[in-house]
Amino acid sequence: MSHNADIVDCLIFLESKGITNEKIIERMGCNRSTVSRWWKGNKSTPRYLAKMQKWRFELLPNTYETIKKAQEDLKYLERLSMPEFKDLLFPDALENYSELKWNLFTTDKLGFIWSCSYDKLKIIAEYIDDCRGEENEE
Repeated sequence: MSHNADIVDCLIFLESKGITNEKIIERMGCNRSTVSRWWKGNKSTPRYLAKMQKWRFELLPNTYETIKKAQEDLKYLERLSMPEFKDLLFPDALENYSELKWNLFTTDKLGFIWSCSYDKLKIIAEYIDDCRGEENEE
C-alpha cells in the first residue's frame, strides 16, 4: 500500500506529458482495472511501480539531450547580421558596446551566451522559437 502515492505521482506526471491511460496500459502491460486501482489508491505492486518510475525517468530530459537540443537551436543565431543583432539585443546601446558584444558573439558563442543577462537569454530564446516556427511552416 505504501507504493500507491508514488504510482499516483507517476500517473500525474505521465498525464502532464499528454500520455493517455491507453498508452500507459500498452506500455506497462497491464489492464484498465489495474490503472483504475492505481488512481483510486489501492492495491499496487512494487514491480509496476519500478517499471513506471523507469518509464517516467525516460521521459524526463537528460543533460545530453538538453545540450544537444541547445546546440541544434544555436544554429539559428548564425542568421543574424550585425545590424539585426544590434536591433534585436542592444537597440539602445552605445555603438562601442554593441560592437564589443558582436565581436564576442562572432568569435565565442558560448562565451557570449554566458555573458547575457536573463532578459537577453529570453530574447534569444524567442528569436530561436520564431526561426524554428518559420522553418516548420516551409
